[in-house]
Amino acid sequence: MSDVRTTTTTVDTAADTRVENLGYRQELRREFGFFHAFAISFADTSLIVAFYGVFGLALAAAGPTFFWGLLVVLAGQFLVSLVLGEVSSTWPLEGGIYQWTRQQTGATPGWFAAWTFWWTMVFTMTSCAYAASSFLLSALNVNASAVQTIGLAVVIALFGLAVNSIAQVILKVFVSLLLVAELCATIVLAVALILFGRVHDLSILTQSFSPTGGINWLLLGWLGGIAIMGWTFLGFDAAGSIAEEVHDPARNVPRAIVGVCAGIGVITVFVTLASILAIPDIKAAMTGSITDPVTQTVTNHFGNGIRSLVLFMIAMGFTGSMVALHTAGSRTLYAAARDRMVPGSSFFTPLTAGRKLPAVALAVTTAVSIVILLINIRASQVFQTLLTISVAGFFLSYGFVVISQFLLQRRGTHVAGPFSLGNASRIVTLLAAAWIVLELINVWWPRNSALPWYQNWGVLLVTVGLAIVGVIAFRLAPRHNGQLGEAPPAELAAQSRT
Repeated sequence: MSDVRTTTTTVDTAADTRVENLGYRQELRREFGFFHAFAISFADTSLIVAFYGVFGLALAAAGPTFFWGLLVVLAGQFLVSLVLGEVSSTWPLEGGIYQWTRQQTGATPGWFAAWTFWWTMVFTMTSCAYAASSFLLSALNVNASAVQTIGLAVVIALFGLAVNSIAQVILKVFVSLLLVAELCATIVLAVALILFGRVHDLSILTQSFSPTGGINWLLLGWLGGIAIMGWTFLGFDAAGSIAEEVHDPARNVPRAIVGVCAGIGVITVFVTLASILAIPDIKAAMTGSITDPVTQTVTNHFGNGIRSLVLFMIAMGFTGSMVALHTAGSRTLYAAARDRMVPGSSFFTPLTAGRKLPAVALAVTTAVSIVILLINIRASQVFQTLLTISVAGFFLSYGFVVISQFLLQRRGTHVAGPFSLGNASRIVTLLAAAWIVLELINVWWPRNSALPWYQNWGVLLVTVGLAIVGVIAFRLAPRHNGQLGEAPPAELAAQSRT
């Protein structure tokens, strides 16, 4: 045991030296090993959120043929995870997306990466809190009003703040239990559906249930299904956001990022297949007359007794994802403030005295999420709107890193850490960049001519709106000696320890 501690201490000392060589003082506590880094990325992506969050929407868009789109999304996102893994190994710094972009291509791209990623975390954790509230109320058989649903969502957001703010051990226990529960519940349910609930054969996967029949890939929303399923494999980067809190981050963080994407990907494909084959009335599920096809399918095959348990597990999955998104978002705000990239930076950088947690960044991130919930208290389709905006935000955030990596490779200045793709790095980065561009176009593209123009173009309009506000905020960002952002001086570092 002493040898293990000695090895860990030696590795962490080297990691701390790496942080100092990059211009920072190691102030955060390294509390997370590989398993807990993996669990945080797992909670952020979430098996349950990946599956239940989009199943009904994707089914409505493309029928059972959306299953093949799921494979496309998994392949594209796995390429992205490989690139993020390689970059995180080279720059194992707190703040993930922000720091990776800043270290690769400079302060200005880094600033916009931080802006994009932080707002994406806020929107996504808000949608997860809302979804968790909806599923929990359904599990309790409460016919809740919009005000009640939003009110419970606010309570869930505050619960996430408590999990993240008290001590790392609480977060570690929470995400660990969630990982085990999600794996057991999801895999057992899928196996049960395959063995006892199957009502269709595999040929159903070639049916879109369009007026013309068969597969109609483009005209009947298959690309729309892929746009929705972009949500399915997002969040595996979360381990990178806490790199300075992870033991041996140059190795453990990339393993967590790639491992979560691959693991959740394979299981989600299996669960999706099992669920499609077990749906009693696919046409009804596609028309929306069945609001929750997964729960209805489970109830149909196994009775009402298991319905509440399934709904409760879904609520827990969304809650866990919200907690991990909060972790990632708060660290991004802290990291940008540490570099004095935002006005009033010293306000966001204080760490708690004992556990060294960014308390103010955690509280501000939660507060903004709650404000968004309250703004939407009378709005309809809150979850679907926030979900689509979140998909675009994630892909934009990943795009900053992947395209920055591509530019470095073109210049011949690409540097690899312990986790390296070797000779395959260039082609993987190029393919990942192409995938991100295609999916962004796909997410922004309007599809329903029956909707008002401001709804049909809503995701693109919100993206442009945040970009415009971002440019204004960028112009207001503090400059030091004529430059945007810099490592904090000794007095600011000392203040952040109080």
